[in-house]
Amino acid sequence: MWRLGEVAAFTGGSVQQGDPLQTVTAVHIDSRQCTAGTLFVALRGRHDDGHRFVPDAIQRGAVAVLVERTVEAPSNVGVVRVPDTWTALFRWAAAVRDRLAARVIAVTGSMGKTTTKELIGRLACRVAPTFVSPGNWNSITGVPLSLINYGRSRAYAWWVQEVGINQRGEMARIAALLRPHYPVILNVGPVHLEAFETVEGVADEKTDLVRFMVPGGGIFIAGDVPLLRTRVAQKNLWEAPVWTFGEADGDVRLLGVTPTPTGMTVEVGFYRAGTLEDRWTLDVPILQPWNARNLLPAVGLARRLFCMGRDAVAVALVDFHPPAHRGEVYRWKQGWTLLDDSYNANPVAMAQAVRWLTGWPARRRGVIVGDMLELGPDEVAWHRRLADMADWSAIDVVITVGPRMAALADELRSRGIRAEVLHFATVEDVLPWWAQAWRPGDVWLLKASHAMGFERLVEWARTQFQVEEDPHVISPI
Repeated sequence: MWRLGEVAAFTGGSVQQGDPLQTVTAVHIDSRQCTAGTLFVALRGRHDDGHRFVPDAIQRGAVAVLVERTVEAPSNVGVVRVPDTWTALFRWAAAVRDRLAARVIAVTGSMGKTTTKELIGRLACRVAPTFVSPGNWNSITGVPLSLINYGRSRAYAWWVQEVGINQRGEMARIAALLRPHYPVILNVGPVHLEAFETVEGVADEKTDLVRFMVPGGGIFIAGDVPLLRTRVAQKNLWEAPVWTFGEADGDVRLLGVTPTPTGMTVEVGFYRAGTLEDRWTLDVPILQPWNARNLLPAVGLARRLFCMGRDAVAVALVDFHPPAHRGEVYRWKQGWTLLDDSYNANPVAMAQAVRWLTGWPARRRGVIVGDMLELGPDEVAWHRRLADMADWSAIDVVITVGPRMAALADELRSRGIRAEVLHFATVEDVLPWWAQAWRPGDVWLLKASHAMGFERLVEWARTQFQVEEDPHVISPI
């Protein structure tokens, strides 16, 4: 809880209406999330102004607002006025960070951030009180909101924070606020090229996380990504130890993956100066093959920082499930399977997902792929390039959705692949066709950028079909 007087003190503002002793239970920047007892921060964005939504926030239960200009509010609603709400939000969060006793682990990368964050958090909480950033609170607003809403609610030993960016300069601003002890950089790829232009630009921005780390920690990066090695070396101002993970190289290596009826068995090797020091075999209930690699930094941190042994890690992961729409598997009683990896997409992740589908035994394999957004001026070329990046030879039906993905449909048709290729403008256009097209024995994959709304396809399927209680599916790697 926060008192309005505290909010004013931490933000450099003043209580213009209401009792300075009045308390708020949570802080939001989206009026739709406001409930009874909350405070609404009115931020000015590139496309809208949060001050327009002050009445909506109050109607939904907000008891106070943080604003930078005069707004109309009932007399029972507290008003804190500041010169600039963006500056106030970060100033408030910085005050919380200054008082935070926890060791901060910050996870970033072009793919796999959320799952890796959840894996690290799952292991850390087994040894000490741990905060794990909720949902998608990983952005230029999500990180300060995490600190403000949770940073003083209890004494955490570990603070595991996901960090995502889509504009230049955002990582530096977030990292300067968060000041991590242990930056974790999973990978870099062709994402948000609209802002960063090249993969090199993505690497430059992501590695700014290292510039603002506090002394006494360590850096965990993908050792088989030269871009990361080079830029981290340049920005490692405290000369912190750099720990690496990978498949052919690294202090923590993926030695083997074997499918099991409920997930996979992963062989992990721990190396010191290039020599194998220890070897773990872990049975994990994770069906997505790319998450075997995401497991590496989690178990590496568990062994090095959390002082966990193999057995403790195995027990902690026995019931782990990936976050929603990130490789979820639905086995329907009506006799077909849905692979839901629809939360987001980029060219590399799209190719990985198609490869995953091709390994599933099926009478017919179908894929519904939607636009990949924020790829910059070459976005159409990136969609067309998927014809080469993914193996379509084992796919029977390819459904493309959205104006950009039409380029892939045209390219696949021009090559005369054996699959049936259909294109639809929107998700709503797909649904009537899909409702008639599925067959027993099918396996379908969903993959698209989040803004394409593919979760509507999943929700439709969940209303039409019944999930098997005990699927026991085998997922080939």
